[in-house]
Parts: sequence; structure tokens; C-alpha cells
Amino acid sequence: MPPEKKPARNKAMREEIMRSMMASFRIEGISISEEVALRLLKKIELRLERPRG
Repeated sequence: MPPEKKPARNKAMREEIMRSMMASFRIEGISISEEVALRLLKKIELRLERPRG
């Protein structure tokens, strides 16, 4: 049986997270491109997948 998909892997949710990330940076006066937001999201996902301890 394949493992369940994580919600962050859902394309629509990932796009929403990226838009929110870009807006948050913009509020702080930092403009980031969609490509940068995507790279940051990938790094965050990798960190969240690592076992803690």
C-alpha cells in the first residue's frame, strides 16, 4: 500500500503556500520571485521530512 500523500505535496496547497510566503516577505519590504519562493518551499519540506532527535 503506498504511503498517504502529505497535504503540502498537493499542487493547489503548495501554490497557496508560495503566494502566502511571497506576501509575507513583501510585508517585510522584501521582494522575492516565484522561483525563490519555490526553492525555499522545497528546503522547508525537506527539513520537515527529516526525523527529529
